[in-house]
Amino acid sequence: MKYSMQSIAQQCPFSGGRSVYVARAILHEYYADMVYNDEDICMAEGLMRKKNENKQVLSNKLLISPNPANELVNILYFNDKNPIVKTIIYSMEGEILLIQNNSLPLIVKDLSPGLYLVNSLINDGSVLKAKLTIIK
Repeated sequence: MKYSMQSIAQQCPFSGGRSVYVARAILHEYYADMVYNDEDICMAEGLMRKKNENKQVLSNKLLISPNPANELVNILYFNDKNPIVKTIIYSMEGEILLIQNNSLPLIVKDLSPGLYLVNSLINDGSVLKAKLTIIK
């Protein structure tokens, strides 16, 4: 099973979709030091034409599952040295809708359907950003 899961995790997320992130999350439990360079992987598959120099280095390590969601959301960050200490969900207009002081599942059933911004503060002071879609 390790090799089939690993072959999924090593795909470009643009071609493999959500299953790539799920496989990476599962493998992370057994191989915490595994690192994936999506820019190189996707460029090798011909899915990215040039490197985005403005991309935040940490943004690809934040995983929101399930996404889209309707009741509960898990925010995962794969770095044992710097865990998530606070997560804030914002509306697209910048209004704070939810604050949680740990990385336990967030209850999002009271949020209206739509797109939201998620900022997670990690222990070293960095802020990781992602988008969350709520469906009903």
